[in-house]
Amino acid sequence: MALRLSTHVTQIVRSPSKSFAAAAICFSFGILVGPLFLGFDRVLLISIFVAIFPIIVSFPSPSKGEGQGEVRGRRSVIALFAALLLLGIWRYGQALVPSNVPTIADAAERSSRIVGTVSSEVVETSTGQRVILDGLSVADDPVDGRLQVWLDAFPSVAYGDALTFECKPQVPTTIDGFAYDKYLRSQGVLALCFRPQFVDVKPSDGGIVASLLTVKRVVVDRLRMIVPEPHASFLAGLIFGGSSTLSKEMKDDFSATGTSHILAASGFNVSLFSMVFLGYITHTVLGRRKGAYLTAALLVAYVVVAGASAAVVRAGIMGSLTLVGFLILRKPSIVNVALLALAAMLMWNPLLLLDDVGFQLSFVATAAMLGWASKIEERCKFVPEAFELRRSFAASLAAIVATLPIILWHFGTVSLTSPIVNLLVLPLVPMLMAMTGIALAAGFVIPAVGTIVAVPAVAVSAVILHVVSWFGTV
Repeated sequence: MALRLSTHVTQIVRSPSKSFAAAAICFSFGILVGPLFLGFDRVLLISIFVAIFPIIVSFPSPSKGEGQGEVRGRRSVIALFAALLLLGIWRYGQALVPSNVPTIADAAERSSRIVGTVSSEVVETSTGQRVILDGLSVADDPVDGRLQVWLDAFPSVAYGDALTFECKPQVPTTIDGFAYDKYLRSQGVLALCFRPQFVDVKPSDGGIVASLLTVKRVVVDRLRMIVPEPHASFLAGLIFGGSSTLSKEMKDDFSATGTSHILAASGFNVSLFSMVFLGYITHTVLGRRKGAYLTAALLVAYVVVAGASAAVVRAGIMGSLTLVGFLILRKPSIVNVALLALAAMLMWNPLLLLDDVGFQLSFVATAAMLGWASKIEERCKFVPEAFELRRSFAASLAAIVATLPIILWHFGTVSLTSPIVNLLVLPLVPMLMAMTGIALAAGFVIPAVGTIVAVPAVAVSAVILHVVSWFGTV
């Protein structure tokens, strides 16, 4: 056993690619097991590592024919992996609010005067506005955590505005088996507030983020100008995320058919579009490299226009993985790029790995499309190649199969019609996103022309909504 371990470690040491992959995996695994060590004092963890360090650097013993340099390299790599594992455990614990720090959750179930700043895009709902506040104070005492608030439609608020109001916060709970509380915690939200009273708004310019969100609002308004409802709301959700303006019946149908992920600014949608668009653009006069540059420019434009929120940036990163995998054409390299993105995002927010189902679905779906789509495509000769339908079908099938265990884990059940609806709908998503983008471009030049150009997008949208609606009532 020790000899086999020694052989594997030697292979990793001799391969920079494998060494990097192993290092990223060790750090991510530390994040994964972090909850098991929450009761451990950080000093104790470091003391344990210091205590076992001599054992790490002396194991395994040199095998016959090995030089001292190779032995030292192997021991150093083992020590590095152990340190990265400990770093992951420590980083997870650091992301949680210490028990002795006052948070907004401590004010739950009692009416308090709360002050906070709108720290994300304002979501307009059918009954009002939903915002997330940061920089909170309760009765003039600063507290940690963020607060999600449901406001009336008036007064209207915007990113960066400072709000003062009376509210009785509530602690989030699970909803129908879904760990909604943990999901909100991964976003830093520790409490909820419904219909606060005596709301006072102090406007702010919001800086560059507010400017980006303004651009998004202008784009969405223009989309609603050239496309009728409910297609405008659906297309806005498809591209920028969000379903608040859809009817309750339609949202229920998307939920019942397991296609709600389409209405999110997800890496799933962006990666699928990037893969299909790349496959199409390389067959034009632009070629492979120029096509990749154009796709990269579209990804940057998407992140900017969509407001550069955390979800949008994450979707852009997932789409970038598809682009890099397309360019380098080397499976080990794209694995390393994916692991680098994973480790970087977990270093920024360790709670994403276990608590954010959106992150899990986006990452796993993107990895599946990169790793399996081409193999599945070879076995899908029955699907026509026109409009990259075969590529879309293969990528969608790979993502559906890979994400099924995650859906089962979080929600405990999967609709029997969900795989069928997803396979019918998802291959149309890249085409619909491209059609919508073209219609928007035309609509900004001449709105009337944009309405005409948007006819194909409306037709495809009608097909998707009809399929979702029909299966949702089965």
